[in-house]
Amino acid sequence: MNSTADLISVVVTNYIHASYLDRRMESQLAQTYLNLEIIIVDNCSIDNSLDVLRKYNKYNNDKVFALSNNTGFVN
Repeated sequence: MNSTADLISVVVTNYIHASYLDRRMESQLAQTYLNLEIIIVDNCSIDNSLDVLRKYNKYNNDKVFALSNNTGFVN
């Protein structure tokens, strides 16, 4: 990785979209820009979204944040 390349942060929000998460995350991971971090925020989903998202914690620049209360879209 070129350490002089600017860091690009991608924020992925989620609420009860487990069936779409693998496709969404694989799309992000397929990006060719190397200095990329993916920040995933789950807004207290009641489906198995967190189980799907935990698979992506193994990537160095991916961070999964699971909110304990649904804070609404804006927060």
